[in-house]
Amino acid sequence: MSANSERNGRILNIILGIFLVLWIITTAVLILPAWRNYRNVRAEEDRQRALLDAAKLERQQQLERRKKLLTSPAEIEKVARQKYHLVKKGEIVMRYPPENKSTSGKPEKKLKKSGKTL
Repeated sequence: MSANSERNGRILNIILGIFLVLWIITTAVLILPAWRNYRNVRAEEDRQRALLDAAKLERQQQLERRKKLLTSPAEIEKVARQKYHLVKKGEIVMRYPPENKSTSGKPEKKLKKSGKTL
């Protein structure tokens, strides 16, 4: 009987080993896609959080700019001059063309002068 019980023990061990391997494979098949999905969701969350932080920073800068425009006449004048090219009465505006780099290495000496007042 000892040989019979030894044989039954080996068969039981083989069956348990097969079930263990099948359980590991099943678990891996079920968990790996969920883990990949989790990583993708986390990456998207991090990307969205970075976009949100950038938007918050931009909003804060716009609020500061708005506050300056509401409280500072000098800031309004600066915007009017830079963005809308406005000048005070009696001022002369002189515009120069951008420098062109010639192939000879010498800068061109062209200056354009215009007197425009508003």
